[in-house]
Amino acid sequence: MVFLERLPGMQYYYVMYKTKAVVMPSLFPEPFGGILVEAKRLGIPVIATDRGALPEIIENNTTGIISNADSESFADVNA
Repeated sequence: MVFLERLPGMQYYYVMYKTKAVVMPSLFPEPFGGILVEAKRLGIPVIATDRGALPEIIENNTTGIISNADSESFADVNA
């Protein structure tokens, strides 16, 4: 796993395109998951929690995996 600082425009999309998955373990009821929309547009699978609008963006077991927000459920996700 690699954590990166903020990247400039095209470099951001290049790095995201090369990833195997995008993980968004949000505990906050996200009103809109822009990162997930960008990942979905690039065909990158997403592992996200069931908070806010995230389940509306990701189709569970199709474009990604939606998990309960508790740490045990999130750790048990088989991607």
